[in-house]
Amino acid sequence: MNKPLLFTLGLLFCSNLSLAKVTVDINGERRQYSEAPRLAEVLQPYALKQQWYWPAAALYRTDSQYAQSLRRELISLAAEIAQQTDDKSLSDALALMQAQVNQWQLAERIVIPLDYDAATVQAALNPRFDAGDYRIVLGRRPGVVHIAGAVKRALSVPHNSASHVAVYAQPDHFSYAADASKLAVVQPDGRIVIAGISSWNSQHVEAMPGAQLLVLFTQPLLDKRFARLNALLQQLAVHRILP
Repeated sequence: MNKPLLFTLGLLFCSNLSLAKVTVDINGERRQYSEAPRLAEVLQPYALKQQWYWPAAALYRTDSQYAQSLRRELISLAAEIAQQTDDKSLSDALALMQAQVNQWQLAERIVIPLDYDAATVQAALNPRFDAGDYRIVLGRRPGVVHIAGAVKRALSVPHNSASHVAVYAQPDHFSYAADASKLAVVQPDGRIVIAGISSWNSQHVEAMPGAQLLVLFTQPLLDKRFARLNALLQQLAVHRILP
């Protein structure tokens, strides 16, 4: 089920340009191309309309079921663990996480840099689209970070510039079985960073505006399913379309 998140630029090239049919939705406005466009051509009508926060700009493939398959696997694994434990607190914590991810809007993200100015001057950052249906999300600089995972409820909190991610980790938000020693930081550009937040493993990692901070589940030594559960949660968050 694992699938590389970082697409090589060559995968976006279309082998037969004359047969390419590309549809791109940018912030709710759809455009169709009879020949495969390059990224700069797609971004050009929108690039100067606002001061976009390009580090959080995201490209998704909407005719793919990959993200949905990840969600099904995550929910199925969580349900399996819950059914096989006698620990009601653990079952409740897993149910809270399942309820969160069930509400996520998803599409398969193509993790490449999106920046109009860079695309106009660097060929490597101006790939050609393959045939298919796409969505690009552009927005202003987010003012929040999003907290999810092994928490009592998902929430968004104000972004603190130049602050260690530990400042967002409030133990009273954690659900039972949460790993309070680290966070998985899903930066808005699609990168995943594991940050230690306890006294013995603290690392200074900053969350970019719009980042997702995932509280992971404690991993019992004899149950490898929790490692898979945490990995799936992180992978799925990369494909989440944030409001």
